[in-house]
Amino acid sequence: MSIIDKSSSETPVVDTPLMNTPVISTLPVEKPVKYGPPLPLTLTIERARNTSPIGSPCTTVCRLDEETRSYCRGCHRTRDEIKAWKSLPDDARTAVLAVLLTRQAQHPVK
Repeated sequence: MSIIDKSSSETPVVDTPLMNTPVISTLPVEKPVKYGPPLPLTLTIERARNTSPIGSPCTTVCRLDEETRSYCRGCHRTRDEIKAWKSLPDDARTAVLAVLLTRQAQHPVK
């Protein structure tokens, strides 16, 4: 088990019991990655359909709608669809992709 002091903005001293030697680093802690503007849903759906296995329609927004908590504000998948995506077979993924643009039209982001 390592002991890490999280009170600093730089990478802390980590005690590594296996080697009994502290590892010291002064590299800055990773800042969150800032993405550019969201990708258009039509583009991400087309990109997803053209990969094998079927890819994700993620638009890099990744937030559930604040009012309904039903759909992602970017790709319009439900929480359950997002969680299950990696284990869904291609035919189920294709079925989800087929309804996303309709959901987007019914639930526009304000």
